[in-house]
Amino acid sequence: MEEGVPPAADSEPEPEPQAAAFLRASEAPHPGQSYYIVNAAHEKLLDTHGKKVWVWNNDGRAVEVVIAQNTSKHRNNLRWEVVQCPHEKGAVYIFNEGHAAFLDTHGSNVQVWNNHGKDRAEVIRTNTSTHARNLRWKMTPCTREPGAFYVINLGHAAFLDTHGGEVAMWNDGGKDEAHIIDTNMSRSAR
Repeated sequence: MEEGVPPAADSEPEPEPQAAAFLRASEAPHPGQSYYIVNAAHEKLLDTHGKKVWVWNNDGRAVEVVIAQNTSKHRNNLRWEVVQCPHEKGAVYIFNEGHAAFLDTHGSNVQVWNNHGKDRAEVIRTNTSTHARNLRWKMTPCTREPGAFYVINLGHAAFLDTHGGEVAMWNDGGKDEAHIIDTNMSRSAR
């Protein structure tokens, strides 16, 4: 054996790593990539069938199992692409791949919307009205739970929230983002 050369491996080479379904604690969501968005408290995935939005885990299965078995024709109901907003620094759109629609809120309920079937580029290009921020979001890292992020709507300064079913917006009666993040330590905070 040559000096400085490691011995050949006796086993098969390891398979190429698959695309990460979850974000590592040290990274933020990258615009242009798709993700499964998981609610930390309920261990359920953000889901839609084209209008309303809720969290789902296929009758209590582990998130990893749901993702591994997510091969049906409806698999993209659970996939969300983070798209950079060209109109506002730090803002992103959250785009559902299964319905080619944007995560949207008018302040309380959450739904997906695509402006009557317009393509993604057209919706983004024209997203400049007084209601444009209904579609704009930011993802703020949670300092108390590495790898978790708050999903905050910029138009309503409210957090994506659920009690295990439908998804809604919440901001503790209009309190500001920093106050909510600093003080909300209840068991519902996840």
